Parts: sequence; structure tokens; C-alpha cells
Amino acid sequence: MGVRFLLLVLRYEDEVAVFDEAVVHRPAVVVGAERAADVGAAVVFASRHGMNVAVVNTGHGPSVAAGPQTMLITTRRMTPHAK
Repeated sequence: MGVRFLLLVLRYEDEVAVFDEAVVHRPAVVVGAERAADVGAAVVFASRHGMNVAVVNTGHGPSVAAGPQTMLITTRRMTPHAK
């Protein structure tokens, strides 16, 4: 799986930050996906643990804050050729 960030780990705030500062994400788990396989593994993990899933790309656009029962997947590290 790609880079993972938990609530008390350095860089969590950077990973969950979005362009609209009025939206503050506080997910239980954040996955910094680098490949499509990271996204797939994250969704399987979230499903097995009864978690909601939210996805953020660059952080632009309207968003609903991800809460404590959510896994947030960030895709900003992915490239068009990531597998």
C-alpha cells in the first residue's frame, strides 16, 4: 500500500489539507495512494473494517469533511501511468 498517515503521525495535517480551508478532514486513516493498487487495497481494508471511504485529488472543489469513521484516500501522488 502507498504512504499511510495516522492521526498522531507527523504530516497527517498536510495530507488531509485541502484548498478550501473551511473544510477540515479528520479521518481515522489516510492513505496517500501512489498506484491504482493502493486505492484497491485501501478500499478492501475499509470495507473489511466497516469504514466509509472518501477520495481527494488535489483538494480543489467542493468537499464534505471526512469524519472519524472514514478512510480518506488522497490521489495527488498518482500519475496517469500508475498501476
